[in-house]
Order: sequence, then C-alpha cells, then structure tokens
Amino acid sequence: MAKKANQKRPVLWECYTDTQLRIWPENNPAVNFQGQHRISVYMPQSIYDSKRGITMAPQMPIDILGKFQILNMGTAEHTNGYYHSRVNKDFYDIIIVRKGTMFAKGSEKKHTLKKKEVLILPPNRLCDTYVETPTSLFWIHLANNARWKSRLGEEIFTHKMNFFDEISSVMNMYAKEIFATQPSLLMLERIAEIFILYLEKEFPYNQRTIDIEKWILAQDAENGWDINAAAEYFLLDKHELLRECKKRYGLSFAKLVSATLMNKAIDMLRCGIKNTEIAKQLGYSDAYAFSKAFKNHFGKSPKLYLK
Repeated sequence: MAKKANQKRPVLWECYTDTQLRIWPENNPAVNFQGQHRISVYMPQSIYDSKRGITMAPQMPIDILGKFQILNMGTAEHTNGYYHSRVNKDFYDIIIVRKGTMFAKGSEKKHTLKKKEVLILPPNRLCDTYVETPTSLFWIHLANNARWKSRLGEEIFTHKMNFFDEISSVMNMYAKEIFATQPSLLMLERIAEIFILYLEKEFPYNQRTIDIEKWILAQDAENGWDINAAAEYFLLDKHELLRECKKRYGLSFAKLVSATLMNKAIDMLRCGIKNTEIAKQLGYSDAYAFSKAFKNHFGKSPKLYLK
C-alpha cells in the first residue's frame, strides 16, 4: 500500500561524521546556547524547528562561552526511541539528567542515570545513550585540555551532583538572557563565569595526586624545574598550580623549588657528598653559587650547618 503524501516520517536520522550517529524521533526539541551552525553530514531542515527539533541561539559578536573553554551547551527533551552513538574526538561531553531516566552503554559497563546525575564522556571514548521515557537533559561540551583533563579524567563515569540546583539555575539564567530581545553581552559573560566556577566546584581536580615536592625531587638539573613543565605534568593550568603552591605550602612555586632543593642538599651533605657534586645535581653553576644560596636560605654555610 502506498503511503499518503502528507504522512510524516516518525524518525529522523542525523549523522555528524563517521563517529556520530543519532536516531531523532520527532517532537524531541533541543536548544543550542551557542549561535553557530552545526556541522553535519546529513541534517534535515525539518529538525530546525523550535517545537520539534533544534533551536539555535542568536550568534553573538564575541564567543562568550569560548572564553571559558565551553564549546557549546544547551538543553534537550527526549522521548522513547531517541538514541545517540558517538566518539567525541575533541571535547568532553557532560550530560546532566534534569528529569526522567537516561541509559548509557560504554565499552565495558551500562549506566542508568536519574535526576541530578551526570554522565561524563571523555574524548575518544565510545558511548551509546538512549531513553525509554520522556527525559529532560542539560548538556555541555568542554574543551579537551589540561584544565578539564585534570578534573574529568580519561574514562567514562557517572556522578551524583552536589551543585545540581545551582548549575541548573545558572544555565536557565543564561538561556533566558541569550534568547532575550536584546541580550546583554556583559550579563552573559558574568553568568558564564559563575557557571564555570560551579562546574569546577562540582569537579575539583584530584588533589591527592598533586605532590609538587615529589615532582621537584624527581627532576634533575638537565630537565630543570620549570613551572610550565610542572603544570603540564599535573594536567593543571599554570595559575591553578600557583594557587596550589600557596594553598598547600604557603610559598610561590619558585620558592617551593628552592626550599625543596635546599632540604635535599642537607641530606646530600649528611651523606658526605661534596659541594661541587651537590651544585651540579641541583643546577647551580659551581660550588660557590650553591654555598651562597645555601647560606641565604639557612643563615649558615653548608660547612657550619652540619656542626
């Protein structure tokens, strides 16, 4: 039997790339807060409909979200039949359940997420998500860099949110302002800044792995003790590493390096190692330079210190 000419297709297929496939039932609206045209191999124009598909925010003269390393974020409403399979190459995907239930299947484990729970999808991790009942979501795409890698890691995981209400309120505020008749750039920037601060509180980096003294002691004079190298090692922003030094040691990074090396020098002196060799290992030009630095730090020369 031939189909009626005006019969609507119940399901739309969207394919971003060879790593992205989505089954998109009708009446599954989504909202993009970033006003940019999405790249898609196949995107039916019927999806661009505020009631049935995707609503795009107006494009701003500056990339407000990008200033905070947010590539995009928005909301979505899904019904039974919605399915998304993806491998995100260049960003972290954060999906927060506002209402209903979402299912996720990674390479090893299946997850069931309820309200106030969040799914974290790191780059290059295959994951399928789907719903069987009406489900409302927030979603955020974050840049793949050291700042977020130190917080979100490299494996898929779920998390019961501590700041769900605050993050939801801030996202709603941003949505209201971006779709206002005359959106305020200043207000949008302030809201985005508050949002990212709450997100950092929700996902603090793993402080147990941030042993800066241990890193200093593991380095040698050839590699040096550069703050950028330390920040890269700990997957932190340089300013975050500076804050960590002040918070945990009460010192700047440079002073922490100096203090740690001086304490190491004491151990070396007690083992009978000569000033010339200590200077070489700790990066001083000669024994005199080391002895002078030691005296400035402890108030005594290496020779007198051990007496």
